Amino acid sequence: MNNWSVKRKLFSVLFVVVCGFALLLLLNEWSKSQLLSASAEKDHASQKIRMTQTVVLEMAEAQRSASETLLAPDSKKADKVMEQVDKARQTLVNIQKEAKSPDEQKVLKEVLALIETYKSFFSGVYQIEESLGKVGETKNKPVYQTLLMQIEEKIIQTKNQPAVRPLLAIKKLESDYLYQQEEKNTVQMKAALAEMKQAAPELAPQIEQYEQAYEKLVYTVENEKVMIAMYHDAANKMGPLASSIQKTAQNSYEAAENREKAAIMVMKWLPPVVTGLIVLFTVLFMLYINRGIQNSIQLLLQLAERLKQGDLRGESGRYSGDELGRLAAAFDDVRRALRSIIESLNQDAQVVNQSSTNLTTVFQHFSSQSQETAVSIDSIARHAADQKDISRQFATLMQEWQQDMDEITVQTEQTDEKVKEQGEITKRGVQALGNLAAATDRSYALFQTIEDVVEELACKSRNIEKITSVISGIAEQTNLLALNASIEAARAGEAGKGFSVVAEEVRKLAEQSQHSALEIQHFIEEMKKQVTDAVNSVQAAESQFEQQKKEQLSTRQVFDATQAGMLLIEAFTEKTGELVEKMNTQKMQLLHYIEDISLSSREMAESTAQLASASEQQAMALQNIANSADELHGLADSIVRQGEKFAL
Repeated sequence: MNNWSVKRKLFSVLFVVVCGFALLLLLNEWSKSQLLSASAEKDHASQKIRMTQTVVLEMAEAQRSASETLLAPDSKKADKVMEQVDKARQTLVNIQKEAKSPDEQKVLKEVLALIETYKSFFSGVYQIEESLGKVGETKNKPVYQTLLMQIEEKIIQTKNQPAVRPLLAIKKLESDYLYQQEEKNTVQMKAALAEMKQAAPELAPQIEQYEQAYEKLVYTVENEKVMIAMYHDAANKMGPLASSIQKTAQNSYEAAENREKAAIMVMKWLPPVVTGLIVLFTVLFMLYINRGIQNSIQLLLQLAERLKQGDLRGESGRYSGDELGRLAAAFDDVRRALRSIIESLNQDAQVVNQSSTNLTTVFQHFSSQSQETAVSIDSIARHAADQKDISRQFATLMQEWQQDMDEITVQTEQTDEKVKEQGEITKRGVQALGNLAAATDRSYALFQTIEDVVEELACKSRNIEKITSVISGIAEQTNLLALNASIEAARAGEAGKGFSVVAEEVRKLAEQSQHSALEIQHFIEEMKKQVTDAVNSVQAAESQFEQQKKEQLSTRQVFDATQAGMLLIEAFTEKTGELVEKMNTQKMQLLHYIEDISLSSREMAESTAQLASASEQQAMALQNIANSADELHGLADSIVRQGEKFAL
């Protein structure tokens, strides 16, 4: 917290106060919600108590009505009992929906099961009583009574005295079982019915029907007894369960009432307690902030007095992180920085004096280097101009060589035509033996012409070789000049960096020119070799022609020699055509190389101009450095005088 600003501290106090009152409001709202919740639970518990009491009263009324129904069965009373049971069941279902504890849920489920037992009992018992003929004056008597009355009428009509005694026994057994609630007498009834069958065999079918009806009656009565036992068991269980439900509702009501009282107490004492704590904490916090501000102001005043007196000595103190503490620390930082600056300025002034002297010496050295660089640039420019002239002369020679190549092409075509004519002459060899000597002479003359052309081509090739030697020499000289320029640029240091880049580009162009000249020389050597082969071929042809002249006396030998000579001439003609085509291709390549050399010459001239401009800029920069050195010397003296005013 010591590093907090004053504004932040004040805002923190305000924030604490606001948070305290916000907490107070939240606690107040919470206590209100607790009070409302407790009141709602209290009302709900009260309503549940009333509903439970209603269920208990309705079930008590249902039990009373059920007792009356058992004593005197009546359909209206039975319907009333069913209505009361349904009403109690619906009330319990509503209570079960709102029940939360598992125990309460369990009790309510048991009560609902007992109510279902009540409903089953009342509906079943009333039907049984009605089937037994106990409910009011039923219009339709039970089957067993109707059958017994029919049997009795027939016995009276037939005046069957032996059957009267078992008939009376049967009626007594029936009355005792139905109305006296005795144990079932099925065995005695079967014995009486068997005796009646013997006394009145003509009534055997009716007696058997009555026996079956009586068995159903016994089954129904026994079921009624079971249902009555279940009813009494349910009635016995209903009391404790109803008490448990009432007790649960009462406990819920008391718990809700206690929560309501606790919420009222919280609402009564919470506001003054929280307000007192907020005020106490705010006062303590303000006292702590005030003490920190006073300490920072005292430190700030001490630093201001020392700075006012020009005293920059002393060690740094420990300051707080608020605005005043940071201001005092800033004053202390200014003092230490000012002291460091003045000490550094005194040291730097001496260094600047020494540096200005060294800078003057360096300036003089760079001036001499700049003059040498200018001389080198002039030399490079002259060589570039010479290379440009040589390239122009070489281009002129290439144009002349192109014309010669065109003439060679024409002569080759003429030779081809002559070869074709000679072929025709050969086909007519036997018919034109007399003209063989003249044709041979013409062929010999043509080969002499070819020999002259080949010799002239060899002469041109030697001229081209001389030109490539000149280009290689220029490229080597340019490369040496570029190397000298790079050395001079390295001596110039940072100021000659741009000149070094230009010299490197000039050296690369010189290497490219030299490489192109070597490729041209390689092509010329191949061409010379091919020309030599052509000369040898021509000489061989001449010897052949001489042999033909010696053997003209023999017709067959002359014909064979002529045919062999024609084949050789065709081969030589094809070879000459191939050589001409190859020389044309080499001529185009040589023209491309010449264009590259011309382009390199132009680029070299441009680079030379850039080098000259860079040299001028370097001279201007060196002059500026000299001026700056003088200014630094004056500033250093001024700084030393100002630093003597402070106490370090």
